[in-house]
Amino acid sequence: MKKIVLGLFALCAVWFIVFLFTMGYFNQAVVSEQEMGPFRLVYQEHTGSYRQAGRIQDLVADKLRTQYDVRTFKGFSILYDDPETKSPNELKSSLGCIVEPSDYPKLDQVAQEFAVVEYPVKRYMVVEFPFKDTVSVLFGPYKALPALEHYQKSKNYKRTPRMEIYDFQNRKIIYMMEIQA
Repeated sequence: MKKIVLGLFALCAVWFIVFLFTMGYFNQAVVSEQEMGPFRLVYQEHTGSYRQAGRIQDLVADKLRTQYDVRTFKGFSILYDDPETKSPNELKSSLGCIVEPSDYPKLDQVAQEFAVVEYPVKRYMVVEFPFKDTVSVLFGPYKALPALEHYQKSKNYKRTPRMEIYDFQNRKIIYMMEIQA
């Protein structure tokens, strides 16, 4: 009986390690500097916990698809505040979708309900993380954010809002912070 329990425990431990590996938990976060953009963003402003981001992004994406016939393949969050220094109910963010150029003609109508802006080309510190499922959204920040913050401090860059792009087609999450000396 003891051997069976130990065998099951070992099997669970191996499964858990394989699961973590598949989700990208053991990937090293590599920071690069890249020009990114331009992006056409459709979003809703939010004040409150960043844990609400996914729900709000889904709401924006669903309305774009069902009411405006706009299909999106990238969600995004712009997180303006440091959750280490502000209470969850004071955190500010912009949450929504990146629209493809083929849908730009529909944005005048969309702008009656959501904020629509052109996010220009800028230089960013960037970390990419694999997007497998919602677990990746949980693991990604724990890998990417310390790497971005360490890089930012080592280069003496100013702290800037963090943008996260959820690229569903290419199955990756892009964490980025604008470079400002």
